[in-house]
Amino acid sequence: MSHSVRWGGILLSVALLASLAWGLSERAARREAEMLLSARYQQAFFGALGQIESVELLLTKALVSGSERERIRYLTELWQQAFTAQANLNALPLRQGTLMRTSQFLTQLGDFSFVAGQKIAAGEQLSDEERRQLERLRGEVEALASELAQVAKAAADGQMPWEEIRRRSNLNLNPLSKGLEAPEGSSGFLRIEQQMQEFPTLVYDGPFSDHVRSHSPRALTGPEVGAREAEGIALRFVAGGESEGSGRAEIVTETGPDAPI
Repeated sequence: MSHSVRWGGILLSVALLASLAWGLSERAARREAEMLLSARYQQAFFGALGQIESVELLLTKALVSGSERERIRYLTELWQQAFTAQANLNALPLRQGTLMRTSQFLTQLGDFSFVAGQKIAAGEQLSDEERRQLERLRGEVEALASELAQVAKAAADGQMPWEEIRRRSNLNLNPLSKGLEAPEGSSGFLRIEQQMQEFPTLVYDGPFSDHVRSHSPRALTGPEVGAREAEGIALRFVAGGESEGSGRAEIVTETGPDAPI
């Protein structure tokens, strides 16, 4: 074997070893990044659980407190805790919309508490209906905390596959509707959302009240009109109430992919 052939073999072996070492290093770095990301998801989840448990306690204190000043403090802190819990739940790597009703509930809960605290601070008393709403909300928060505690058991045991959930979320796959088996633990979030859907609506004097959210778009109300009638309405509108003038309305095409923009 010649000198050059021997050196060629040595160089090839060194290159293979370097490539193997680089691959192992990349794999270790990727694994470390995944573990760090999973730890952040774990922290966000348990943060949300603790905050929701705090919300339940604050609701109880606000209901039984004999001091209006203390009640304002409890409701204000409750508002902060509810929105922080919502932010932590929204940080989880779940498919978009998985906890939509849960997120809405926490928004309404926080806003209702803030509105109630402002009312008391203005020297007004909570109405009987508002107190009943607080009682009902306390029960709903208790139910939410109980369901989250069930999910927490799997998370505490390291059985919550955050990386797998994130991967499927990025692929926009719904494992239940696509016939795929859901990752262990993820079904708990779907169960929570289903329970939240059963809670009654919350109507109060605030921007996130269900009676505000359920308003119908004004442009979509009224009887249906035909194409010619719509043309006449458009002509009268453009002409300032008259069908005369230089305005011209023309039906170019019906609906379809060839409709002009």
